[in-house]
Amino acid sequence: MKKSAVGSSGVGGRPASAARTHFTKSAEMVNKTVHWHSCNHCSIAHNSDPENVPVPEKVQGRKECFERHLENCSYYAPLIKQAAEVKGGSKQASSKSESALKRQKTMGVYFRGPYSETEKETLEELVLEFQADNNLADQFVEKSSTKRLFNFISKAASDALPNRKQLGGRVLDKYPQMNTASLILKH
Repeated sequence: MKKSAVGSSGVGGRPASAARTHFTKSAEMVNKTVHWHSCNHCSIAHNSDPENVPVPEKVQGRKECFERHLENCSYYAPLIKQAAEVKGGSKQASSKSESALKRQKTMGVYFRGPYSETEKETLEELVLEFQADNNLADQFVEKSSTKRLFNFISKAASDALPNRKQLGGRVLDKYPQMNTASLILKH
């Protein structure tokens, strides 16, 4: 059974990033798995004027290293501007080049971390108000259905949820005026 080649080099694996096409791989290794690369734009500039242009620096063979180098490369930036002028609009071409170099979103965008102290206090106040409005016993916060609900809404909210002793003690003591004032205003 014959395996099909995935990459341009005939070796399987992930395809090269768009930024990778601007670099040449060297035989020298950074570590056991990563090669050093040199920027094609810096190499061309150095070869055309070796006395004034320094030897291109080595760049680790990682997508983020390629992108960082291209953002700071003084020989790559003029090419972007030229391409923008050729296409007839510098804004349109530069936005395309910027989108090609955008970084991947971090997990923090999709999942929030633990609540701050002020957020915990707000959550406790809202849970206490919810309990009072619905005439629920203190044990409702320890029921598995309540925990599943808060966990579904947000893991951080589930972690910040007070237990029944805290809700009936410390939290209730902290908001005595809220308890009576909210009931009077709502009824």
